[in-house]
Amino acid sequence: MRLALVSVLGVSGLMTLEAVVRARLGDSTFQTPTRIYASPIVLKSGGEADRDRVETQLERLGYRRARRSRVTIGEYYLGSGTWVVGRRAFRLGNRLDPGGVVTIGLGYRGRISSVRDEDGNRLRMVSLEPELIRSAFGPFQEDRVPVSLEQVPDHLVAAVLSIEDQRFFDHWGLHLKRIAGAAVANVRARRVVQGASTITQQLAKNLYLSARRSPIRKLREAAMALVLESRYSKEEILEAYLNEIYLGQDGALAIHGVGRAAQFYFGKDVSQLDISEAALLAGIIRGPSLYSPFRNPEAAKNRRDLVLELMLNRELITESEHRRAQRASLGLREKPRSADA
Repeated sequence: MRLALVSVLGVSGLMTLEAVVRARLGDSTFQTPTRIYASPIVLKSGGEADRDRVETQLERLGYRRARRSRVTIGEYYLGSGTWVVGRRAFRLGNRLDPGGVVTIGLGYRGRISSVRDEDGNRLRMVSLEPELIRSAFGPFQEDRVPVSLEQVPDHLVAAVLSIEDQRFFDHWGLHLKRIAGAAVANVRARRVVQGASTITQQLAKNLYLSARRSPIRKLREAAMALVLESRYSKEEILEAYLNEIYLGQDGALAIHGVGRAAQFYFGKDVSQLDISEAALLAGIIRGPSLYSPFRNPEAAKNRRDLVLELMLNRELITESEHRRAQRASLGLREKPRSADA
């Protein structure tokens, strides 16, 4: 296949493609927004209990007020003697605060008497997630939170490969049998009903090519996929794909990468996604608007269940994990006001 592409594109053409690939992936990569955060509110034993300030901060962060002290992540309860906050995880630089439910006990003189985690362990202090006060996005208005492959849970990788490219670690950038099968299906239907792009081809298209369909573009996509496979390891390609893939819209901002998508849809760090959430995120890839859980929850659930079925068939999850994930709610955070997808 590589020899065939050389004959079509020419040696100089392939050399040009290799230079383009090295320039984009070699210098590390993706346009990452600059974010400036306010200092987080710190709640510590003996400190002042400023209810108005805490409630204002939580509301601005999109937390939901609960009517009772039994809260989940993303909710809060501020009683007369006890506050309970289901803190979302947040990452500042390379440091991850895993969040979790905390209980704040209040004393008689408007001071905090105790801080405890969900297991009842006493803590010296705890921070609320900081408020974003300013963001600077690049010219393409892309929002992403880059993550390393080590930060991505195995079940999210399994979900993505199950629905997008089951033979990813076996092929060399192109899957000829899949291409042939898709061609036959499309000819029979007289329209495009089935895709054949591997994850490597999808990465090549997203990084280097326009969205305009044409035979020449598909040829360049295939050539770039071969170049990517020859220059980078499977792990490097997969990590780049997971950071680049388009996963929805937050107003005018395009959500790229699983790191930002995990925050946007679930209010979680990507490392904390469970199997059901991972399957939902993987299912969105094919059509972020069509399968948006905010706009089309039923379609999103059906797509999630398809991913879970594929994972079960490939023995990537157990039957009990499959049942639990299928019964789970979509687990979405409160819909951002600016969200289109």
